[in-house]
Amino acid sequence: MYVRIGLHTGRLIPGHIGFGRKMEYAVTEGDAVNAAKRVEALNPEMETRILITCRVF
Repeated sequence: MYVRIGLHTGRLIPGHIGFGRKMEYAVTEGDAVNAAKRVEALNPEMETRILITCRVF
């Protein structure tokens, strides 16, 4: 299994998604989530599997 990880830290907006029996608790928005997604997407270009922003380090 090949896994790519992007780590960033910051404020999140958690909440429940869905309705009825299909409710889930998830983090859907916030600058930290978007930054982590962008960092994770850089892994193939950087030839890495885990990237961490300087905010975490």
